[in-house]
Amino acid sequence: CLTPIFSIDCGISYFGFFSDITRMFCYDMLSREIKERFQFLVELQNATVNIIRENLNIKDLFITLNRRYNSNFMFKRVQSGFGHGIGKRIHEGYSLRSDQKWTFQNGYSFTLEPILSFDDMELRIENMYEVKNGKARRINTLLSDDIITLSNYSNQLESKKFDNELYYTNPEVMIFE
Repeated sequence: CLTPIFSIDCGISYFGFFSDITRMFCYDMLSREIKERFQFLVELQNATVNIIRENLNIKDLFITLNRRYNSNFMFKRVQSGFGHGIGKRIHEGYSLRSDQKWTFQNGYSFTLEPILSFDDMELRIENMYEVKNGKARRINTLLSDDIITLSNYSNQLESKKFDNELYYTNPEVMIFE
């Protein structure tokens, strides 16, 4: 790693419901190894979204992921919890873990937060989703899924116009209209 890398977990209020999203940040250039690890994490999150559908049992989600990624050494380093429900309180309701017993239904809102752990670092990304019309769709779109390089990112939030979202420069407050 050529530069320190860190995560920021931000609280979110979405139509009276509370959740959080997480992004990774760095100050400058990243090693190829870190980029590859993080790319795997984003691909895993996207694959998970594509598997989730109405009436899918949470155990079946993890069975499918294990079959698909079992031979990948990075998958073995992913922590067992993949996210949580969104509710009137943060982390309310169900959790996305292989030991849970519930099925995805239309109207369920949740986060996907795969965490990739190594001895020298932990990489994570967290986004909010809902099951709508039988499949999962992302409901937060403010920040990209890339590791944000702060030396290239200054003042970008203030200069961007976001449709359907209002971002306050206080990093603890993100409100959706």
